[in-house]
Amino acid sequence: MNVHVFTDSLGHYMNRFVDRMSKFDKDALYVNLYSPENIDPKVYCMGSSIEKLEKKVLSIDSIERIFFHPLNGFHASMIESLKAKFKDLKIFYVVWSREAYVNRKTEESLLQPFALNFVRKKYGNSKPVFRNLKRLIKETYFNVFPLRDDYQRFCKAISQADFICCNFKEEYDLLRSLYNTEAQFCKFSYNDIDEIATNNLLKIGENVGEKVLLNHTADPSLNHFEILQKLEVIGADEVVMIPLSYGKEDYKKHLLSYAKSLNLNIEPIEKHLPYSDYLESLQQVKCAIFNTSIQQAYGNVLLLLWLGVKVFMRIESPLYRGFKREGFHIYCLEELKGKKDLVRLSLRQQKENQQLLKDHYKRQQNEAHYQDLAKL
Repeated sequence: MNVHVFTDSLGHYMNRFVDRMSKFDKDALYVNLYSPENIDPKVYCMGSSIEKLEKKVLSIDSIERIFFHPLNGFHASMIESLKAKFKDLKIFYVVWSREAYVNRKTEESLLQPFALNFVRKKYGNSKPVFRNLKRLIKETYFNVFPLRDDYQRFCKAISQADFICCNFKEEYDLLRSLYNTEAQFCKFSYNDIDEIATNNLLKIGENVGEKVLLNHTADPSLNHFEILQKLEVIGADEVVMIPLSYGKEDYKKHLLSYAKSLNLNIEPIEKHLPYSDYLESLQQVKCAIFNTSIQQAYGNVLLLLWLGVKVFMRIESPLYRGFKREGFHIYCLEELKGKKDLVRLSLRQQKENQQLLKDHYKRQQNEAHYQDLAKL
């Protein structure tokens, strides 16, 4: 039997996955830590209890493969017990990204000065002497009690994975460089462009929107401040649309307070929009900027490329490097030098991006990845 363990509080990815995987693996078991609304009836929900989740999985008589969507530090003890019970068990880590980077060892490396200063003031003393003392105390404590440290538990969990499943090998290579793991690469994505293409969207050349989209959620690792500052310096007069309906509320308030002090036309999206309304808002965009060094907003980027939007990303982002390698017209932030760079893609570039999406991201290719997961 194959078992899929989700930590999905909203159920979006899980419902899509269960619907598609059911075509290829009719006997799989699906378990979710949370109990979101409109859940697929095939999923067992554990009501946020890690103990119930572990007990449920360990009660199964036979497991060949177990998939963690995504892997987390609290899975480490479960994996140890499963390995002891099932000698030939294969363990799959389906990457969502944040779980691998937002921890005490790597989180600060994701943050640029404004966000770093906010996080230090909000969650700890910003003075170097106290910060270093606090870090030393934490290191000593976690060395004595390693199982109380989520970072060390995650290290232990990923070291036991047999496969790492993600969109691009660039993401896999980054994880291999950060963690001690011999896991193999397995290409996988929840998303394809068929869902996007079947919606009532503007055709290439019809999008005459003039807005600039900044990131996709209220998260410090997206480093909104530096981009807002840059847009002000280059004299951007476009409406800057900032989705903030998800993420950290305190960070959102701090960000909006700062944004209002700038000479920019800011349009925050603070309430959750139905998907159809969100699609409509993105069709008003000519350029989009994502200022994160890790994989985030993958589905948003697919949609924006389909719409013909010019996308800027951090050069170290696995998404940027993966899309660039595949030949997409996509840009690094260093190429945003002045207002003249905030122009839409040419019709030729828009059409070439859309053709690449048709070549590589259709439902048929995506479902082949689902089939591979069921058989590896």
